[in-house]
Amino acid sequence: IASINQPQFALTFWTGFLLVGPFLAIGLYRAAQMRENGEKVSLVKCISTLGQHKVAVSVFTLMMLLIMVAWIRFSTLAVALYFGQLSPGLEAFSSALTSSEGLSFLTVLFASGGVFAFIVYAASVLTLPIIIDKKAEMIPALITSFKAVFEQPAVMLTWAALVAGLTFIGMATFFVGLVFIFPLLGY
Repeated sequence: IASINQPQFALTFWTGFLLVGPFLAIGLYRAAQMRENGEKVSLVKCISTLGQHKVAVSVFTLMMLLIMVAWIRFSTLAVALYFGQLSPGLEAFSSALTSSEGLSFLTVLFASGGVFAFIVYAASVLTLPIIIDKKAEMIPALITSFKAVFEQPAVMLTWAALVAGLTFIGMATFFVGLVFIFPLLGY
């Protein structure tokens, strides 16, 4: 478990949560769909959505997990190469903020994280809702999701900023805030 003495692991796993968030919201997508159609929202029906779309959801989840593993490996390797050790500790990260090389490293690390985040966002913003709502296959839903991000960048980047900001608030409260924020984002 990450701690204050190993900030790279805390940051890596916190950002990893963002990668699995879309999978965790599947039940919320279904609840929103049921509510929109005037149906009674049922926990059993929301959970059964996974079984109804198990192949597409499984492939999508595997893809997200592979991206998460790639991010964990990349960020851990980058930290180890820069600091010369796997667990440099909080003091090393703090000292990186006071040097130009350290700031350059952190800029590259966060920019790299931004690339991973963009890929995950573009892949996930519409994919699961399309699979569940339209009963589409994963690849056409994935293509539609990427296409929407590239065709409507202002709208999609605004939504991404809102999701990221609210998720950050939820995480800053040691995930307690996500109890309230996550259902809103999933809806």
